[in-house]
Amino acid sequence: MTISFTYTPFMDGRRADLHARFADLFLKPPPKEEPRARRGFFSSCVGVLPSILLPSVLRGKRLGREGRRKYSMSNETMKAWVIDKFGGPEVYRVAELPIPTPGEGEVLVKVQGSSFNPADWKVREGHFGSREFPLVQLFDVSGVVASTGAGVTEFGEGDAVYGVTYTGAAAEYAVVKADHLGPRPTLMDPADAAVVPVAALTAYQALFDHGQVTSGQKVLIHAGAGGVGSFAIQLAKWAGAFVYATGSARNHHLMRELGADECIDYHSAKFEEVAKDVDMVLHSIGQDQVSASLQAPRRAA
Repeated sequence: MTISFTYTPFMDGRRADLHARFADLFLKPPPKEEPRARRGFFSSCVGVLPSILLPSVLRGKRLGREGRRKYSMSNETMKAWVIDKFGGPEVYRVAELPIPTPGEGEVLVKVQGSSFNPADWKVREGHFGSREFPLVQLFDVSGVVASTGAGVTEFGEGDAVYGVTYTGAAAEYAVVKADHLGPRPTLMDPADAAVVPVAALTAYQALFDHGQVTSGQKVLIHAGAGGVGSFAIQLAKWAGAFVYATGSARNHHLMRELGADECIDYHSAKFEEVAKDVDMVLHSIGQDQVSASLQAPRRAA
């Protein structure tokens, strides 16, 4: 059995065309593939970010600090949600900051929505290393294009977009690299779109880029009612997999609505005894359950 511990970076240097990815997933039937014999696969996405962020994290760069050094500022100001030190939710405050100016290959987005991921509270508490304050947080961004920098041809003023930003989306405006944005589906509310990028892309890559899940396989998804887990259930079912999902009993109704075939209450059952010989485990619940999770993937024949 091959065991792979991975940060599950999604983009791997490819263009972040979110709309095309997910429109293709949900509006078209999945490709017809015969189930194939393969070794069990374990994918850990604990504390992950899509790869458009990971290179900077792994090299120890300061995400927010890099943004402030790089981008010029206009004379106009915006309101932003910032922190001046590491800590709990009490460290947040509203500040007035200059509106950043997009550089070459970048887009200034008028923010209409963002969302809070585990990576965000980990940054706030200082788990990702030092930062320069005041720091604007939040990676997910949804909004409309306010202006574009030199060389940007795929987006224009007023376009609805969503994606991931280095410089913090908890503000009225955020600078985003053009290749980290995608056109937002017209029927998607800006607030709904804001929860997609980090969580959904992590789930997508864990399942398909790393796990290579296909129809007929069995997948165990931890924390099925969470951000990554809730997307992973839907994506795995779209691919035709049989899905086990762990979660509290109160969340079983939600997980079944999302498509889970069998829900496991981790308070009263051992998931490794219920979900036996699965083809893949998507692990997103911390280190405590790693050993048990490694018992679930089936062994190679």
